[in-house]
Amino acid sequence: MFPNTDFQSVLDQYVEARLHNDKNNAASERIMDLQDKYIGHRALPVYMAMDPVDEEVLGKFELPALGDQRTALLEFLRNQRGRWEEKHAAPPSP
Repeated sequence: MFPNTDFQSVLDQYVEARLHNDKNNAASERIMDLQDKYIGHRALPVYMAMDPVDEEVLGKFELPALGDQRTALLEFLRNQRGRWEEKHAAPPSP
């Protein structure tokens, strides 16, 4: 989806999960329930960065209708990775 090398270097730091809710079945309903829980709505497309340790949502991103969508998404991914690193940084030595 993102052939740009800038994206690839950032995405290599993530575990990607794609959840599709476009079917009329129980699995799609469960995915929409997760989207309600973590995103707060069912609008698409939406990207989310989650801490896998405690499931804290570090950030959410919805593609802007106008403007440079790739740059905005890349900035979001970099910022959320930074938030995760800060959260899990080792405490300073005494």
